[in-house]
Amino acid sequence: MACDGLRECVIWNMILDEFCILTRKFVVRILFPVVIAIVGLLLSGMARSDDDAAVREARFASWMHAGLLDPEAPIEQRRAMVGELEAIAKDDSDPGVLYLLGSLYRQDPADSSSPVAQDLDRARELLSRAALRGKTLAMAKLSTIELQAGNYFEANTWAQLYCHYVLDRDSKEFAMHGNFAAMILSKAIEKFPEGKMDALESTVGAMIAKFDNQIRNPKVERSDPADPEQFTDPKLGAGVPIRPFHKGRRIESGMAEYVIELGANGKARKVWVLDSWPDPRLSQIMYKNVLGFRVKAKHPASTGGKIVVLPVNFDTRRYSMRAQSGKD
Repeated sequence: MACDGLRECVIWNMILDEFCILTRKFVVRILFPVVIAIVGLLLSGMARSDDDAAVREARFASWMHAGLLDPEAPIEQRRAMVGELEAIAKDDSDPGVLYLLGSLYRQDPADSSSPVAQDLDRARELLSRAALRGKTLAMAKLSTIELQAGNYFEANTWAQLYCHYVLDRDSKEFAMHGNFAAMILSKAIEKFPEGKMDALESTVGAMIAKFDNQIRNPKVERSDPADPEQFTDPKLGAGVPIRPFHKGRRIESGMAEYVIELGANGKARKVWVLDSWPDPRLSQIMYKNVLGFRVKAKHPASTGGKIVVLPVNFDTRRYSMRAQSGKD
């Protein structure tokens, strides 16, 4: 169901049942709605040819195997790969590279596997270019960046855009992203002044009018495989209960992203952490579950060595979203 404009988004109800959660034996269960960007560049856009797609897949795999996301790989080697990404990011031909590079600059290396110093201005630039070319998760990251910086107008602009495009997806997509979108929107709107609602609604509406076609139909080169159904039935390892407080701090809803190399049996052979937000601990908290990831492959003989990108929601059920009474 689409979210037409700011006010309709805002009146979607945020159901906060935190106290109910805390009484359930002080345990928060992990829910695993899973979205997979199959084979390759997280990175992507509509292949000029199968050869181009194969080149992009091989390039992305080479970055992973050479240690781009491995904190133990030589830092000079990792930064050289960042230089390759920077060269590709000079134009907007590959939104996935913009998203990957922006994600690296968004993070604090002390809490992540990023090989570069945190640079939020550079992250904003790259992620906004990616967001306006179809990478909707970049909108959620941008909202988090601006919220943490105290820029409530910008945080709400990106949160409303993310809300708009998530709620406009089919029911399966909404089921996977709805609660995460509710969390992003709820956090952003919490301190937003009522007097600026009209200006915010106008800004969001203008951005949708200007960029909607570009976001929905990015005219870029994709690295998606010709057969998007070659991997089916994705599952993580067995869920592990997580206490709502970890080392004295509350665990909030959020998302972690991983890059996975598959073995010939369809199971995860290697796992690299790409990002996690708003809580950097989420990627490590869910790491063991992601190690158990597996898919069924239509062509098992060619599965070994394939790379998939796996964003995973962590849902505390503190936030949820439902339609206003009387709305469709």
